[in-house]
Amino acid sequence: MEEESTSPEAPAALPATPPFSSHLSRPYFPARPAAAAFTSDSRAPSGSGAPLAGKAGGAEGDGEGDGPPPKKKKKPARPYADPSVYAHLEGLSDFLADDLDVILCGINPGVKSAELGQHYASPTNHYYKCLVGSGFTDRRLTPAEGHLLPSLYGIGATNLVPRPTAEASELSKEEMRANVPHFLEKVVRCRPRVVAFVGMAIAEVAAVKIKCGLQPIALTFPTGPPLYFYVLPSTSARVVAYQIEDKITIWKDLRAQIAKLKAGEALEVEGSVEYAVESLS
Repeated sequence: MEEESTSPEAPAALPATPPFSSHLSRPYFPARPAAAAFTSDSRAPSGSGAPLAGKAGGAEGDGEGDGPPPKKKKKPARPYADPSVYAHLEGLSDFLADDLDVILCGINPGVKSAELGQHYASPTNHYYKCLVGSGFTDRRLTPAEGHLLPSLYGIGATNLVPRPTAEASELSKEEMRANVPHFLEKVVRCRPRVVAFVGMAIAEVAAVKIKCGLQPIALTFPTGPPLYFYVLPSTSARVVAYQIEDKITIWKDLRAQIAKLKAGEALEVEGSVEYAVESLS
């Protein structure tokens, strides 16, 4: 969601059980091998060259000397909010269609988005900047034009949890996990080329720990190509571990992966595992 605030951590080993387990106490999504991941120290894919220059995160300080400037203290995350707190706000409509290039999945709508009925409506959010900066769209769309993404650009939009909150921290992990089966029903029905999670917090719900980039799993169907998964950093301006230039670089890589699929190429990730869609039932 727009108000997400997370920080990437090192991934754990792949679990032996298939992803998207129906048991809520288990992760749904296996972790990605570190060798092919984006990290906060190197914002480009492994093997793509030197890391990007720029701010690694935090605000600039005014300290003296050669040491790093002091970091501004993070604002404490809001505690869990009962659904009654935001009961006056309605969720957002999904922008979905069959055979999309990618479905972008956020955590849940923010307050501004719910008030306007538009995905990523906060004026400080980088979502639409990332879309145009990476070449997914030929111009910067406004949040009010988000419904055009499926028909004009082959891009879908949905959220893991439908109810709005001011911050993602106001959702419980159990609530997020409980919505995974419904999300997967949408994915299997629409069968996009790629599902991209917009934010690390979603990955943490669906997995042990995941880094940004193409994930080492795919869902296979009885016919047709497999479905791949990708993790993007949050587009919230409050997530400073990835600056806007870094985010766009990762979005460009997502677009490049989709271009390979459209050209009939298979995506290869070290240690990748395929799971039959029948295993989700």
